[in-house]
Amino acid sequence: MSGDNKIVWASIILNVLLGVGLALFIIFGRTKPIPKYEAEIATLETLNESLISDVDDLTKENKDSEKRYNKLDAKYRLTMIDLLLSDDIIKRLQAKRPTNGKSPYVDSLSDDAIIGEFTGYFERRAKRNKE
Repeated sequence: MSGDNKIVWASIILNVLLGVGLALFIIFGRTKPIPKYEAEIATLETLNESLISDVDDLTKENKDSEKRYNKLDAKYRLTMIDLLLSDDIIKRLQAKRPTNGKSPYVDSLSDDAIIGEFTGYFERRAKRNKE
């Protein structure tokens, strides 16, 4: 056998195998009828449309959530700044406070003077509350 004959025989065998494969495919290839495929395609298209609307709704919800988060984050940051400023004020006032807890001004007053100071304080407070 020469080289050309081998190619011819290989080609004939390959063509026979392809023909047998084609015949088997035609005989056993279709397991579902075409209308069943069409029904499945229609079902999948319907599911796809509902999924697309769900994705759109979730996208809108996500944007709303991001807006709410940003607003809350801004409020949180402002509150933290206020707290830090308050802490500074408290530390400053505590540094000014005497160690025994009494103001030197109150220590220097007599008992009658302390009562006068309280009376003045309550009068000023009542006046502010009326306004």
